[in-house]
Amino acid sequence: MCEGGTEKVALWIEVNGQEHHALVDPRQRLSDFLREHLGLREAAGACKHGDCGSCVVHLNDRLTRSCQVAVTDVLHASITTIEGLAGVREFALLQQAFAQSGLVTCPVCRPGTMLGLVTLLQRTAAPDVAAIRRAVCQFPCECGVQDAEVAVVEALVFGRPGGET
Repeated sequence: MCEGGTEKVALWIEVNGQEHHALVDPRQRLSDFLREHLGLREAAGACKHGDCGSCVVHLNDRLTRSCQVAVTDVLHASITTIEGLAGVREFALLQQAFAQSGLVTCPVCRPGTMLGLVTLLQRTAAPDVAAIRRAVCQFPCECGVQDAEVAVVEALVFGRPGGET
């Protein structure tokens, strides 16, 4: 197609355990596909540069900045977004810990932070403080709540009271 358009490409993808088929523009970012075609608003892609963590998903079990990935690069992939964590034990524990602490998580860095923490807790039953800090701080954000988030997760992991904000 030389006259102004781009040929659509057939896409098969598994997102949050459900198969999806679509014809997509090969230049489209994965984050845009998740929002526009599937209505998954948490993969925001706020910065469009992969810095903020708002677009982070699990792509074939690896944390991935979806705003930096062309949708055609994930043909036949398995993706989990933060919405797909509903019912995951570690996510429920984190949500409960944050709610009990009164800490309001940042909507920009929340997807990256939560997916990183869930991954950490699934792989390491008792992560050390440095690992918790790496999971929380791997996506820089200007929200300023990272230290408080680390404290909440430390309280959860080490069973000590605290994490209140």
